[in-house]
Amino acid sequence: MTNSSAVRVPSRTFECRAWRGVILSAALWSGAASAELELIPYASSQLQYDSNVFRVSNTAAAQVIDGKQVRSDGVLSTVLGLETNYLFGEQRLRGQIEGRRFDYKRITGLNRFEYLFGGALDWVLFSNVNGTVDFKQERRLASFADRRTSRLIFDRDRIGGGQINIVVGNDWRVEGGYHLHELLAPLPTSPQFTLREDTATAALKYLGVARITAGIGGEYVNGSFRGSPNDANFNQYSGQATLGYEASGLSSFNLAVGVTTRDDPTQGGKNTEFTGNIGYKRQITGKTSAGARVFRRVVSYDAGANSVVETGGGVNVDWEATSRITVGTAFEYTNGAFSATALTGAPNANGSRRDRYKSVTLNVSYEILRWLQLRAYGTYQDRISNIETNSYNDALTGLELKVRFLP
Repeated sequence: MTNSSAVRVPSRTFECRAWRGVILSAALWSGAASAELELIPYASSQLQYDSNVFRVSNTAAAQVIDGKQVRSDGVLSTVLGLETNYLFGEQRLRGQIEGRRFDYKRITGLNRFEYLFGGALDWVLFSNVNGTVDFKQERRLASFADRRTSRLIFDRDRIGGGQINIVVGNDWRVEGGYHLHELLAPLPTSPQFTLREDTATAALKYLGVARITAGIGGEYVNGSFRGSPNDANFNQYSGQATLGYEASGLSSFNLAVGVTTRDDPTQGGKNTEFTGNIGYKRQITGKTSAGARVFRRVVSYDAGANSVVETGGGVNVDWEATSRITVGTAFEYTNGAFSATALTGAPNANGSRRDRYKSVTLNVSYEILRWLQLRAYGTYQDRISNIETNSYNDALTGLELKVRFLP
């Protein structure tokens, strides 16, 4: 659903473990005999027009929130960042740090600084054992789509964990993973709202048939909502069968079918839903590719102590007009059924909240030079909810110039 973040959580242990990982990575970095380091600084400047900054249903609602009937504005954003790749033996250490500045023409109260930093270690222990350890933290503007406010509120999003893959013989692969997600997401009435999820995954895949992969997998999520009147602990269990097929590099197909059970005492106890996804990609010509997908999933709402059953799909088409110009377009539709009305947690007169969201996006990129890129884009999004204050539509258009100092 929407972005979010915030609060009093036992996060110091998480931070200490993250810093230990950084120190260990630095030790490996300095001690590697044969290594290759790649540094890629980058910078971008983007001018964007937003027709509905506060994601309100009409100008009257904007006046209630902001004290004046202002919904649209132009914003200039500047980004400075650095990507790193460090190869030592069969291991690869990746990192990224990014700072962002946003300046609005009229709604200057939203002028702000954001950041992102993170890293990952792709490791190989033996020829048949490999995996990844990663960590990322981001500070960003909280989405106004589910917050009736004009205040400057920041989310802080952290995620970290690892994945291990073990190939058994020539035909089987065992996969396992663990990730911790900690979302500190202040709400106007609950400034200490926090979502935390510990997720463990396991899968067994059969690789013995050419171009076909089949398997079974499971996921367990232990989560909690804190800092709101509806604090809750929940457990979520998922199981699915998977099938993948790739034909001569021209097309690929993947399928996952299963069920998800969420046990949340504050939302009526156990609730089981059919879940899964289907995806298809096709290289139509040497310069044109397309894809389509449908999905059904159970996710945690990040602006209230709720879960959401999302059913939807999307299509995309990418066209390489020339060696320097690429065009991409996409459409997405999602129907969201909430376990309870967002923010209050109580049923509405119209029943539990239901949203229908759709978006259309167009991107045109032009590689002026190997290190210089110009991008023009436009996005239209529309959300219709049975709770009128949660409905909105919005158009975004912009122009971005990006410089990458490539080796």
